[in-house]
Amino acid sequence: MRCKLNQKGVTLIELLVIIILIAAISAPIFALVSYSLKTEREVATRNDIQREARLVMEYITEKMRDRGNYWFDDGTNWILCSYDLVTNRCSNTLLTYESTSNQMRFEEGSRVLANDVTLTLTPAPISMSLSTGEREVLVNSLEVQEVTFEIQRSSQVIELKSTIYFDRF
Repeated sequence: MRCKLNQKGVTLIELLVIIILIAAISAPIFALVSYSLKTEREVATRNDIQREARLVMEYITEKMRDRGNYWFDDGTNWILCSYDLVTNRCSNTLLTYESTSNQMRFEEGSRVLANDVTLTLTPAPISMSLSTGEREVLVNSLEVQEVTFEIQRSSQVIELKSTIYFDRF
């Protein structure tokens, strides 16, 4: 029986070298793809948060610009409502901000508009515990109100500010 010494084929060493080369080339590629996917998810999340924050802020400012709509503090929540100067009462609740749960709701106790939010008003909302005369004076003297709306999700914070000028014409 004769053995051929010059056989064609791949030795185990050559096979291991090829596997190591493929691993060395593909490892950075996989790392780059993984990083790209992670970045894409973060950007998509940030875009969703920005979109939601803009939607809520647009709604708040739109309603505040309507004649006769003001923020009031009822002791537990802030309420954006249509305030009737004749009866000195809120006739229509448009938004409710619950600072204890950090939720913004349509109308009183209705559907949640946004979670994980912080709303700041300067000057602060008018207290409902004031007498009707004091409330009327504050409503009539309110010319400008700055609104700061902040939403926080997935360790990302979006803050929007707007200044509302009330006209008395």
